[in-house]
Amino acid sequence: MRTIRRVPAEEIGAPTPSLSPSRQPAPLSRGNIVFLASFFLGLALLVVGNLVHVPVAIMSPGPTMNTLGNVPGESEDSTLIAVDGLPTYDAEGELSFTTVSVLGGPGFPVDAFDVVGAWIDPSQDVLPVDEVFDPAASEERIAEENAVQMAGSQEEATAVALRALGKTVTTHVKIAEIVDDSRAKDVLRIGDRVVRVGDTRITTAESVRTALQSVSPGETVEIEVTRGGERLVVDA
Repeated sequence: MRTIRRVPAEEIGAPTPSLSPSRQPAPLSRGNIVFLASFFLGLALLVVGNLVHVPVAIMSPGPTMNTLGNVPGESEDSTLIAVDGLPTYDAEGELSFTTVSVLGGPGFPVDAFDVVGAWIDPSQDVLPVDEVFDPAASEERIAEENAVQMAGSQEEATAVALRALGKTVTTHVKIAEIVDDSRAKDVLRIGDRVVRVGDTRITTAESVRTALQSVSPGETVEIEVTRGGERLVVDA
């Protein structure tokens, strides 16, 4: 049996009562506001610190290598230094080769966090980048200069070892590269052996640097070289 209930007209179209009361979002507390503000401020500082590059160079101790050991990553028979044709002796202990790591310059920018860390660390020095790198030098040129310096260091180390064994080693300094904007480009040639710079006789690469440090920028200096067996004196 079905029961039919009549609904009054005034009840038709009436809104359906809500099953649960509506809730308004609670306002943020002061602690939440401070937390969110600190979070976004820290995020902004992090982004800016990584994007802003500072024109400085950071010098710090680099890795060390035991020169009496083996080549890293190679077999035990691959000694780092090998001597042929002369007597050798077994050595104990380590003879570490120290290096200096330089952060900054072409291709390796320094950000604000690097500078702050270097200021805090007493083992690191922060210098203007122009005092370490030529402002006009490119990343490729810096890499080439580093390779030349490494090759020169290896040759100097070989000469020192031979002299320690009583051998006579004559050292010559030759010009390996001349940059395009150098004033000496028209008077010097690659392969010229440098004999004298000013009043300083040249015997090592360090003596060249020492002689040039006494010359003011833009000043002309007299350079004596040997080219093809002939001695020449040029102004550069």
